[in-house]
Amino acid sequence: MLGLNYMPVKVTAKYRILFLSSTFVLLPVLSGWKSNCLENHLEAIFDAWELQYTPQVKTETGAKVDFIFPGKAQYFDETFPVGLLTMLAAKSSCKERWSQVLSEANRIEYKHLVTLEPGITVAGTDRMQQARLQLIVPGHIQGSYTPKQREWLMLVREFVDLVAVRQRSM
Repeated sequence: MLGLNYMPVKVTAKYRILFLSSTFVLLPVLSGWKSNCLENHLEAIFDAWELQYTPQVKTETGAKVDFIFPGKAQYFDETFPVGLLTMLAAKSSCKERWSQVLSEANRIEYKHLVTLEPGITVAGTDRMQQARLQLIVPGHIQGSYTPKQREWLMLVREFVDLVAVRQRSM
């Protein structure tokens, strides 16, 4: 299986994101590996943009969070400003499992979830908004959502920008 780990080191972040976009179309074929592939691709993006993060952080609830920004040490440091912490869950498909994300990092009020799932119902995304869970969907999949939903959805690049701004504030 080809992935970003096999790409030359000198490839720019712009091309990694373009590669990621086309790879997302192929991931459903690899159903058993989808989640790990998604996490690996996200790590490659975060590394390319030199973001600080820790993957697979076990939080105070015992749950594992896919990504904590800027990292585990800052998350558990009670003096670290909560407004600079960000969590990201990665689920290739949400179904009703998205609610699991809500209890994964108690210090962080607004949570983020990236998914490859097309066309989640309006009722589903409304519940996510009410629960303070921001859904992140790649651009080529966002067309399967209603125009109203697309206004609220976030792109991976927008999430990266959000984290980068927070990290520059540290």
